[in-house]
Amino acid sequence: MKAKNFRIGNVVNINGEDILMDNGWFGATSLKPVYLSQEWLSKLGVRHNGYSPYWLPMPNIKAELHFEIYGAKIVPTIKNDFGELILNEISYVHELQNLFFALTKLELEIK
Repeated sequence: MKAKNFRIGNVVNINGEDILMDNGWFGATSLKPVYLSQEWLSKLGVRHNGYSPYWLPMPNIKAELHFEIYGAKIVPTIKNDFGELILNEISYVHELQNLFFALTKLELEIK
């Protein structure tokens, strides 16, 4: 994957280590995306109570991102009081980070 697919602040894998990307890594040739797992969903603040799907609040746009997990596939849905919109599946941490930023203009914090 090329560096142009990432933004500063994205989580990437370089030489087997997951790091936050900064200006210094744009020329690196060993950048790899990090697979979005249930562990990463939790680190990014996605909530789960064991009974309902995973969800991530987006209060500044009065909506939530919900996630259905089908094996290695994660399908996000934007939900609010007026309806829902099912989005294309995502596989990588940076895709969720970029989606959240595009919707809210806020960065996802890693916990």
